[in-house]
Amino acid sequence: MDTIQDIRAFDQWILDVVQDYIEKQDCYASDAVLAIDSKNFTVYVESTKNLTADAEKYQLAELIRQDEKGCTEPDCDATNVIACKYFFVR
Repeated sequence: MDTIQDIRAFDQWILDVVQDYIEKQDCYASDAVLAIDSKNFTVYVESTKNLTADAEKYQLAELIRQDEKGCTEPDCDATNVIACKYFFVR
């Protein structure tokens, strides 16, 4: 059975990957998406052209927001929604 700690850890992993993308955006292809391999739960950023059949993709623009100072940051609400799709806690 999954725990709330599992969800939080997975959510943090997604947040970290999105933050890395924000910091190094110029290093990624213009069609880059957040990908999660549904077989082993690997989280990464990849060009849509290079995704494997097992990867579920999420648009990065939907996972990024502007804070009150206008700085770009991961959208923790959006990443949490994704993390909760992969774990079930009773």
